[in-house]
Order: sequence, then C-alpha cells, then structure tokens
Amino acid sequence: MAGETVFAVFFVLFVVAALAVPLLLWSEIEAETDRTERMDRASAERTARRDAGGDATSRSDDDRRDGIDGRNRGADHWDREENENGDRF
Repeated sequence: MAGETVFAVFFVLFVVAALAVPLLLWSEIEAETDRTERMDRASAERTARRDAGGDATSRSDDDRRDGIDGRNRGADHWDREENENGDRF
C-alpha cells in the first residue's frame, strides 16, 4: 500500500512538471518578445555591427553587393577570382 502511494505521488509530480515546464518556457518567451525594442532598418544595422564588433568601413564593395558571407554570389564570381597563375579558386 505504501508503494502505491509513493508511486501516485511521483506520478502526480511528474504530470505537474510535464505541464508546468512548457508553460513556463512559453511565458518567458512571450515576456521576452514583449520587451523587444522596435527600430528602423538603419538603426538595426548599426546595432548589429556594434554587437558583432564590426563597422561599415571594413566591408568591401563585393561584400555589400553579394552579402557578407558570399552565399548570394553568382557564377560570375568564379570568373573574377584567379591567382597570379590564372588558376581559379
């Protein structure tokens, strides 16, 4: 009989925890999104550069056109990049 009571108590605690943890996480996420500062694009870019430790002057023209990580570069990108031997890389 005592074993059944202990099992019942642990089962109830498990169910409460299983319901409480997702609700707690949801409420924390909601509270964080309510505190989000709204800003225009220029302010957001300045803030992102400041947080990342970079500035606008460190980016090349190619980076501005193609994206900082180069993922948006087209096929002509490979034609532009050759070493002194003419090998493409």
